[in-house]
Amino acid sequence: YGTAVHQTLKTFFDKYREENDMTKKDLLDLFEFNLNKMALTHLDYADTLKKGRKSLGAYFETYKGSWNRNLLTEHSIKGVHLATGKFNLLLKGQLDKIEFLNGGGVNVVDYKTGKKKSKNKENYHRQLVFYKLLLALDEKKKFWMKSGELDFIEPDDNGKYKKNVFEISEEEVHELSELIKQTADEIY
Repeated sequence: YGTAVHQTLKTFFDKYREENDMTKKDLLDLFEFNLNKMALTHLDYADTLKKGRKSLGAYFETYKGSWNRNLLTEHSIKGVHLATGKFNLLLKGQLDKIEFLNGGGVNVVDYKTGKKKSKNKENYHRQLVFYKLLLALDEKKKFWMKSGELDFIEPDDNGKYKKNVFEISEEEVHELSELIKQTADEIY
């Protein structure tokens, strides 16, 4: 489910960036096309298709026309190095979407295909801090991450769609960097 949704949103936003806007029907047809590439039983396929069509349809209606067109999708950072003291640790990651903000900086968007859960809040936030660390260490393209956003593709229990935006401090990046270094050295 998550893979089909991510592939669908990548294509959708690539087209949106080029001002080749898709309709709601186009979006849902694209999801079905992507879902057809997945190895699912007939019953799982039917349930997943229903779930995705409902969620993506309402997601489209909720945010239609409000997205930033100045963006990149599925930005890969294939390898940056973090010196631990004992060796250089290779870090990499895949960012779902980068939105270029007016006045400089970027907002990194991470899609979440599950419902918002308070128990995952710390892990979600740490993931955004990690993205800021990756971008800071990337020598190829220097993007300054002003904010990180969790974009929930499933509605909450009240049927509302949520986006949580966080400004990540340099202190948080430093703390995560130190934790990664310490853990890597202990494993080594």
